[in-house]
Amino acid sequence: MAMPSFAEFIRANKAEIVDEWKRRSREAGQAQKLEDVQLVDHIPFLLDRLAELSDSFVEAEAKGVVVPEHANEPRMPEPREHARQRVVEGFDLSDVVGEYALLRECILDLWEKAHGEASARTSTRPLNRALDHAVAESVDHYVTLRNRALRAMDDVAAAAFACASPDELFKRLLQVFTETMPAVQTCAILIRDGDFVRVRAAVGLEEELTRNFAMRVGEGFAGTIAATGQPMLLREASTDPLVKSPVIRTRKIKALYGVPMRHELKGVIGVAHMGSLTADDFSHEDKDLFQSMVSRAALAIEYLLARHAAERAVASRDDILAVVSHDLRNPLSNVRVSIGLLRSILAPAARTEGVEKALGSIDRAATRMTRLVTDLLDIGAIEARTLRVEIRPEVAAEIVKDAIDAHVEIALERGVKLSAEVASGIPPLRVDRERISQALTNLLSNAIKFSHPGGEVVVGCSVEGAYARFFVRDAGTGIGESERRHVFDRYFQGQQSDKRGRGLGLAIVKGIVEAHGGSVGVASELGKGSTFWFRVPLASPDG
Repeated sequence: MAMPSFAEFIRANKAEIVDEWKRRSREAGQAQKLEDVQLVDHIPFLLDRLAELSDSFVEAEAKGVVVPEHANEPRMPEPREHARQRVVEGFDLSDVVGEYALLRECILDLWEKAHGEASARTSTRPLNRALDHAVAESVDHYVTLRNRALRAMDDVAAAAFACASPDELFKRLLQVFTETMPAVQTCAILIRDGDFVRVRAAVGLEEELTRNFAMRVGEGFAGTIAATGQPMLLREASTDPLVKSPVIRTRKIKALYGVPMRHELKGVIGVAHMGSLTADDFSHEDKDLFQSMVSRAALAIEYLLARHAAERAVASRDDILAVVSHDLRNPLSNVRVSIGLLRSILAPAARTEGVEKALGSIDRAATRMTRLVTDLLDIGAIEARTLRVEIRPEVAAEIVKDAIDAHVEIALERGVKLSAEVASGIPPLRVDRERISQALTNLLSNAIKFSHPGGEVVVGCSVEGAYARFFVRDAGTGIGESERRHVFDRYFQGQQSDKRGRGLGLAIVKGIVEAHGGSVGVASELGKGSTFWFRVPLASPDG
């Protein structure tokens, strides 16, 4: 009986070749993560193509026709499909080439097993050339798809970093989608809003945006995708009963492909879909790429949505605080004026120890409330970048002396010694004296509050280049490394028992100093105290 050709052998033993290739692929570890369908579903068609190519090379050689490698060959869908699936499944290019090498081994081993010594007399050239063509086609398509995907992912990442608001990001993402896939003529992003998905951006479907189109989860095209979490393709969208959008129907959209936007913790957060006015389907490559881009975009969208919600909440809180603070200022001023008036008009006989104690308690409470109101207004101005500073030349030693003088009484009460450490010859500063005194006072108040009785707090200033460096050094409990990074954050509460940095004081220090073009910092060690410092510019020699 005549020896069959490789093409005839491949066609006759296709199932055995596939099974052997699957077994060896599993052993090699290249495809352990894949289900059988993903691994081998398209391999029989690839074998058919190899048999066809092998026949064509045998015929060409019999006729004496020289067929240059890879010349005049039409694009082969089977190797291209193999490359596409492996790109989607995350295979490296070396893995794809390795699969073809394994397929070659399987065919040749089964060939030798079937035909024994006679197999050695058969030239493997037609098979090798067929496989070489398939490998070249697969590699070319793999590289093309991989590069396209990487560029698309870069574009999505660039859009995420460049956009400051969710709506700006939605528009930029749609631009990236449509520019990356020329076949796409309409595109929309819908974000989940309770029990609905609502259009937030659209290209080619702008009327949906102006109409604030929304669909209940579980209903319609987008709602069904949101409920199932699965992609969906409609080939005649404009007439499909699942489509509820009048805009899609009016525009007579044919192919409509939608995918869910997933968040690893929150599940489906929205839906994106793309449409065509002319085709009833998109290529596998376009659908794969769209799904990958949407998956990447979902991370950025969720981040910006969360940040935007937090910013709105903070803005709302700050608005309330500003209103309350303004409304409290006048009553508190009246309370303090009234206390002074009472003290001036009370007869000496009426100013008993109990009365003085009560008036003092009211005065201290009003003072604390006034300070809190002032802090709230200052932090609001700092956050809004509207804090006013009136810059003029000032003397560092005078600012340090004023701060110490203002705290002598409270330091004595707590048994804390205050001292100054000001370098000589410090040039004039370019500062708002009242604001810098406020910053230094905040640091000094904290240092006294958290110092042990008998301890010392040093307030000083020195020159560092074109800056004056103010500092407050104490021998208190110190601050742990993890908390030092956050002590200047607004509303930060530390874990140490003294709760250093609990209020607004340090955030205000930072805001004041940065408004002067300066910087702040802290050096600290648990059990050995802390040194808080800030730097502000010196005045130029010409004033």
